[in-house]
Amino acid sequence: YYYSNAEHRQRHAHHFREKKQGGGGKIQVWGCITYHGVGDLEWVEGSMEKEHYVNVLRSYVESSRDWHNIDPTTFTFQHDNSSVHTAHVVKDYLAKAKIKVLEWPANSPDISPIERVWGYIDWRLNHYEEHPKDRNELFGRVEDIWNDLPPDFLKDLYEELPNKMRCLVKTGGLHARVEKGACRGQPLGHIR
Repeated sequence: YYYSNAEHRQRHAHHFREKKQGGGGKIQVWGCITYHGVGDLEWVEGSMEKEHYVNVLRSYVESSRDWHNIDPTTFTFQHDNSSVHTAHVVKDYLAKAKIKVLEWPANSPDISPIERVWGYIDWRLNHYEEHPKDRNELFGRVEDIWNDLPPDFLKDLYEELPNKMRCLVKTGGLHARVEKGACRGQPLGHIR
């Protein structure tokens, strides 16, 4: 897999990687990150249902926040607008737990820092010499990478978020209109 443009159509061996089809297995995980480091990671069996999501939030969000000594009065939780996240039972739990949630418009581009973390984990998984033997080994690898995420990487993701948000406001939410790097490196005050 590689990114290409119209001028670059050559295919080189280093642009491709072997992918195990069928019996390789895949897993779904849930994890939370903070500016100060990672929280817990959970292997989700099957699909994430709203009741299970409430249990995950109850078990991991507050404990991860407290582990990193984040003040509950300034803590803001971010998740996207998936139907599981916006279910009444989830909203009720978050309100009762007094967990402030970052408001996110419907149909917005997903600029959540954790999406970049998942991309980083995928990139690291692709550097193993051999495919995992089973899903347990795959989860073990994901967990090792998760626990070894560079702290500066996480801090950079959070520090660039306000600029990304301002850039989306500037472009009317259509990040595809922005040339690569167009909003990068600009002082925050210059994007209105």
